[in-house]
Order: sequence, then C-alpha cells, then structure tokens
Amino acid sequence: MIRKAVLAAVAAASVAGAAALRFELETGPRPSGESSQGSAPTLDVSQDQERMRPRSRLVEIREARLSPRRVTAGGKVVATARLVSVGSLPVRGPITIEADVRTVSVPFGPLAPGEEVLVRAEFVARANVRARIALSADEGPFSAAPFVVGFHVAGASATAKAQVVSPLQHVPGLEIEAVDVGERLRLEVVVENTGTDEETSGVVRLTGSGGESLVEQEIPRLAPGARATIALRPPGARVRRAPGILHAVVEAVRRPAGFRETIEDRWPLVLDPPPDPGRRDGARR
Repeated sequence: MIRKAVLAAVAAASVAGAAALRFELETGPRPSGESSQGSAPTLDVSQDQERMRPRSRLVEIREARLSPRRVTAGGKVVATARLVSVGSLPVRGPITIEADVRTVSVPFGPLAPGEEVLVRAEFVARANVRARIALSADEGPFSAAPFVVGFHVAGASATAKAQVVSPLQHVPGLEIEAVDVGERLRLEVVVENTGTDEETSGVVRLTGSGGESLVEQEIPRLAPGARATIALRPPGARVRRAPGILHAVVEAVRRPAGFRETIEDRWPLVLDPPPDPGRRDGARR
C-alpha cells in the first residue's frame, strides 16, 4: 500500500511539473517570487488546436457549370467555377480548364483561408463524339452530342457538361437555378435559358398543393445561357387562408404561341405562412 501511494505521488508531481514546464516554455519564465507550484496554468485550447492543425494550401471547386447548357455546333460555351480556399494557408493558382478542343490555364489568388473567386474560360463547342437521341421537356426528340469540360487545381477536380446540337435544330429549355424565400412568402426565383434560341414565352409561377396557381410572372426575353431573377408576391389573402404548412411548387413554364403549355422545371417547397395580423393571438385563419 505504501509503495502504491509513493508511486501515485510521484506521478502527480511529474504531471504538475510537466504542466509548469510547458507554461514557462510558452509564456516565458515566471516573475520572481511566483512559485511554479502555485495555481495551475491556463491553457488556450483554440491555440493548441491551431498549432496541431496541418499547414495546408487547399482549394475546393464549387458550382462548376457550362453556359448555355444546349449550344449549336460552333457556338460559344462559357465554363465557370467558384474556387474557395479551405486550407490554413493562402493558396494561389492556376486552375486548368480543359475540353477536347483545347486546354486553358487560368491564374487566381492568392486567396486567404475562407476567400473565394469566380474563374471562367470560353470554348467553341464541337461534337467530337457520336450524337444520340435525347428528349426535351415537351418530349420532343433531338440529336445531341455531349460536351464535357474538366476543372483541375491543387488535387481537386470537377466536371461540367453541355449538349451540342446541329444548327438545324431548335431546342428550347428553361431551368430554375435558385429560389430565395423572404418574409410573407416573397420569392426570388433565378431562371436560366438552357435552350439554343432566345426565349420569349417563359413564365414563372407558384402553385398550391391542389394545383391552383397562387401567382405568376412573365420572364423577360432571355438569350441562350442568360439568367433572370423573377419576384413572386403571393396575394396576402390567399396566403393567410393557407391551412398551416403550405406545400407549394415553383414552376418554370413555356407558353409558345399556337402550342400547348410545357412545364420545363419544378421546385417543390414546404412553406410556413406568416400569422394573420388581424388575429390577436397570431393564429392563422
């Protein structure tokens, strides 16, 4: 028993001595008159973690995309990507953006940890592989060859794809890129023309769970690859009548003259309508 007690005391003294030694190594010698056997030193955990973290220069490739998504052979394709510095040290480029037609080296940086930058390169679309039959949103068949672009930087890689069609084909397309929901169900919808031609018949609308249209707004003329932000403001009375949670859908629609309506893209939403200001307890009608 005595031997165990002695060993325990020696171990405790060793731990206290090591802590005191570490304190003096990190903060300097103690002032004269202060005993190393006094109060335990205060350790900064965040600084310890930062010292142990590997010193790295890392970057992530996000939102790699081609615009337009469908392009006629010989047309221009713009490749873009967002680069984010995720290491503990500043990072700089270049990034390599390559397709079958050519390879581009785009410089960037230096980017401090957490900073980001948008890089871009332009290509001429060529169908270097055999075309295949595809279907548009209105179920119309068209012949298209894939056009693939690769992004490579500092051990990270990503790809983006487009479709190359012949100049004799006209393939329409609308796609919802983002939906932002604000107060009182005010929506900001970003729509892109993914077709080969200018789009003049587009509409964005919000429909309820029963398929009823709550609000809709026309899309301005969009060139191939162009985007527009559409504001949707559902009427307050219709929103207040919504029974609790509202299941709705944002739709991008084409209404070409002389043809039936085509739903090009749909984004389901689960929304919580605001309380009715006419009720004292804030309950919904």
